[in-house]
Amino acid sequence: MTRRAPHFQRGFALVAALFLLVVLATLGAYAVRLNMSQQGSTDLALAGARADAAVQTGIQYAADRVLTTGNCPPVLVLPDGFNISLDCDDDETLVANSPTVTVFSVTATASRGQYGSPDFVSRQRTVRVTTP
Repeated sequence: MTRRAPHFQRGFALVAALFLLVVLATLGAYAVRLNMSQQGSTDLALAGARADAAVQTGIQYAADRVLTTGNCPPVLVLPDGFNISLDCDDDETLVANSPTVTVFSVTATASRGQYGSPDFVSRQRTVRVTTP
């Protein structure tokens, strides 16, 4: 004589398995979304560091041009896609005893991408350069 389970208990394991499957799928989707968010933050931090390096390159190039030729080019394009706009202004000329010193204000703006797009990054820096 075998004992049969009551009719209402049949298929209960299927309901539990489906519930577990839904919970695991939800956790997996959350983990993927979290990973994508962290990857995006890392990409933006890297782009910001590259923009900082690009603007520093522009400042150094403009300072060298100002010190050697007295002027600087308006735009510099780097191979990794950064456009650097340079602005060199002759702020003032100072005379202290016998040497005359000219003070230039050098502004560099490095940008890459289209403004409003997710991959747009821009940095600006201004320094003062003196010529002996």
